[in-house]
Amino acid sequence: NNDNNNNRKIEKIITNDQSIPFNEVYSLTSFWWFAPFWSGGGYCSEAISFALALQNHIKDFRITHHGDEYSRQFTSTLSRDVFYSLKKLETRYDIIPEKSIVICHSG
Repeated sequence: NNDNNNNRKIEKIITNDQSIPFNEVYSLTSFWWFAPFWSGGGYCSEAISFALALQNHIKDFRITHHGDEYSRQFTSTLSRDVFYSLKKLETRYDIIPEKSIVICHSG
């Protein structure tokens, strides 16, 4: 059933062969995700989908455009809601790398 797949929750993260309950990870730290959010293409679409889904589940979450050239043509195709949701995440200046799990999502 497709509805069940869309409503799945992240329950744990596996790292270095250890399983850590997700609520323990995200309650202790912030996340800073670098990806080609403003370029268009496969990595961009994937990153946007993840960011929009995670923004409501991770309190301290920031994104930064990284990896590909900014595309004004692509950003003009984004809905107003998506554009401003991403901009809000991008301008989270209270998130600092030393206290974050930093993710690089680019080719």
